[in-house]
Amino acid sequence: MITITKRAVVYARVSTDKEEQKTSLELQKEYYTQYAIERGFEFVKLYYDEGLSATSSNRKNFLQMLYDAGLDYDIDGSIVTFKTSEREPLFDWIIIKDVDRFARNTDAITIVRLLRDKNVYIEFENLNFTTKDNDWELRLNLFLTFAQQESLDKSRKLKDSYLKRAKKGDFYMSVNLFGFGKVEGKKEHYIIEEEAKVVRMIFDYYTKDKIGSYEIADILNEQGYRTKQGRRWNGNNVLRVLRNEKYKGQVI
Repeated sequence: MITITKRAVVYARVSTDKEEQKTSLELQKEYYTQYAIERGFEFVKLYYDEGLSATSSNRKNFLQMLYDAGLDYDIDGSIVTFKTSEREPLFDWIIIKDVDRFARNTDAITIVRLLRDKNVYIEFENLNFTTKDNDWELRLNLFLTFAQQESLDKSRKLKDSYLKRAKKGDFYMSVNLFGFGKVEGKKEHYIIEEEAKVVRMIFDYYTKDKIGSYEIADILNEQGYRTKQGRRWNGNNVLRVLRNEKYKGQVI
């Protein structure tokens, strides 16, 4: 008796933070290797993209996965089109946690149809649903609609939150600017005078002494000043300070 092993890959999106990404990838690979074994799959590969939106098909490893599944693609600006090729797929199943990890646009249906032509199917882990099911198109359309509506609702709530904060004059930096620190446990900030001195120097050198950004960086390095990350200054660091509207009290 011949046993046919179903080859499976996993597609995921991970944080762009390097340490968090490393941990996340290791955990996901370990989890899905075990998941594949329990489901009777042979785990082949983990494809992932860094924190990119599911509303765009233009994701490097997402496209590579579809290529390995036997699809060809063509990129024209922001538009990506797909078609089947003569290549044999390198796997039989794609495991994805949820619909919003795959796509939230109409391309999803087209992609699934082409994958099915190559006998490659998708299992959405959290939905207990696969594209091999007879009613896959109806269900996928529903799930995509729900995911899109949820995304719009979150966007609307976030926008309302920003507007309320703007009217109150509140501002909270998720990442502290050079020259500022955060009050522990509060959404308040304070000036770090040693860093603020460098910010003032940068603006004075540029506006009063008419010195360019790269020369300013050299002066700061010679005087022993370092960036918030403890690195040497360069022209781009200086330009980021000069172009940041928050240093003149304006928040966009």
